Amino acid sequence: MSGEGRYSTSGMIEGQFEPGTNGQVLKNLLGINNCAELERVETERLYDFTDQLLDECYQNTVEKVKTTIPQTQAVGLPVYNLFHHS
Repeated sequence: MSGEGRYSTSGMIEGQFEPGTNGQVLKNLLGINNCAELERVETERLYDFTDQLLDECYQNTVEKVKTTIPQTQAVGLPVYNLFHHS
């Protein structure tokens, strides 16, 4: 796609590249100018973020279950005791 026209990014941060990369690596906050290294760092950070998000979702689900089970037992609904350990 050319730098002209409807989707032109010339003059915008989105159209800037790291020096010495022949327009192959977008300008980034870490100053990484190697495409493979940038992909490695992006992937690592995506995995870290995903782990944090899943941990947070799991904790929220556990808390909801802990508060929901006593409420359903109080009104006589049959519920398995998920927190009983033998």
